Amino acid sequence: MPSRDLLLKTLQFLILSSLLLGASAITALAHLERQGSHMTVVGDIHGWPYESINSVGEPRGLLPDIWHLWEKHSGIEVNYIQMPFEQALKALRNGTADAFSGLVDDQARDAGLTPGPAILTVPTSIFFESNMYGITDINDLTGFRIGVVRNSAAEHHLRERYPTLQLALYNNTGEIIAAALAGDLRVFLSEVPSTTSLLSRHKSQHKPTFRHSRPVFTQHLKIQTLNADLTADIITAGFAEIPPQELSRVQSEWRGAIITHSSVFTPWVLGFSAFCLLTAIVVFFT
Repeated sequence: MPSRDLLLKTLQFLILSSLLLGASAITALAHLERQGSHMTVVGDIHGWPYESINSVGEPRGLLPDIWHLWEKHSGIEVNYIQMPFEQALKALRNGTADAFSGLVDDQARDAGLTPGPAILTVPTSIFFESNMYGITDINDLTGFRIGVVRNSAAEHHLRERYPTLQLALYNNTGEIIAAALAGDLRVFLSEVPSTTSLLSRHKSQHKPTFRHSRPVFTQHLKIQTLNADLTADIITAGFAEIPPQELSRVQSEWRGAIITHSSVFTPWVLGFSAFCLLTAIVVFFT
């Protein structure tokens, strides 16, 4: 059994290492700010609903807005560039870019990237035609062809835990949606944010409609770098400077909110209704 002195020395070493690592990241962050350096961030031009481009070709979406916050609070200029996914990975690997704007866990794992701070929780659920009943979890899918994106976390999840289920493999979520709307696929397992966004673009009285179950599992949308080096530490230090309420505000803006009646308006309506009712009673009995 290790001696008490050895344990204490090990603990001291770990604490000192953590402090030095944090200090080096903060020092590098301050140095970059003083030198007027910038951080080049690449994003997926087809990464909707997390990012897209507006009518004049500028980045738009949750990820660009979060990186604007990083720029504001770190003091380091962000050069935000969008391009097709494979080109963005190439830019990261050849050193043209410092970070990928944000990827879910399985995409980052397949690309060999190092995860950074988590931005958003991304649930994956069962999607099924609205006229189907009795589907609450994976155990209810026996006998169905289940659509999944090839090599995705959904495919890995089903093959590892439910190897007897029949899977239908597609290259991307768009292909799954097209097959489902054509009536060729009644059930599929997919990320909720991107899938609901794509389905909303294709609403029609002549096409099937879909709903989804509670989450089967969740992943995280994270900032990604190529190596666990000082760049990753600088990015993490920059995000630590963002006040939580500002980050939450940006996330809420892109999630949307339920529209409700104003708390001032509602009592006014109730009061006016009561006045009309009393007036009617008086008129009726006089």
